[in-house]
Amino acid sequence: MDFTSPMRVVSGGLDGPVLAVLARAERPLTGREVAREAGQSSHSGVRGALARLVQQGVVTALPAGRATIYQLNREHLAAPHIVALAGLTDELSRRLRERVRAWEPAPVWATVVGAFAQGDAGPEDPLELLVVRPDETDREDPAWRAQVDGLRKDLAAWTGNAVVIVEHDVDELEAGAAAELVREALIDGIDLAGSPGAY
Repeated sequence: MDFTSPMRVVSGGLDGPVLAVLARAERPLTGREVAREAGQSSHSGVRGALARLVQQGVVTALPAGRATIYQLNREHLAAPHIVALAGLTDELSRRLRERVRAWEPAPVWATVVGAFAQGDAGPEDPLELLVVRPDETDREDPAWRAQVDGLRKDLAAWTGNAVVIVEHDVDELEAGAAAELVREALIDGIDLAGSPGAY
């Protein structure tokens, strides 16, 4: 899945990025503003996408002086689904937190790292997690393994991306294991459970 543009799950053209911008917008936007927010230099392409979406009724267009302003028609049958698709990144973070915070035994610290945490994960990027086990929990403990392996499987099913889970116990981290990954997590990580100060 392309987390830089989640709407590409259903639309490969400009319609998806345009809809994502309008779904997040708190006010009507001009076509130029839509293009800028969508990161598109082709204003004509964005105008074409807006025209198609207006024709479908999912976007409204209103004159505003010499400009036209656009907004998502939130009464449209498709609007709740568009908003949900535009929010897939937040939904993934929510699911991850909910899942990991229910683990027993609980991790000392669990955080998302890599491209997803940095906000630029495309479909070719793996979802990367750093998980710190309590020292008293063996890596092969059946309950622990079921949690980690279950999350790996579900993450792949939820997104289609490869999944990398790096796990260490507290002693290993204190001895310097995964030092570069820990530094990265402290800068960009999205914490799911526990905290780096807990070890």
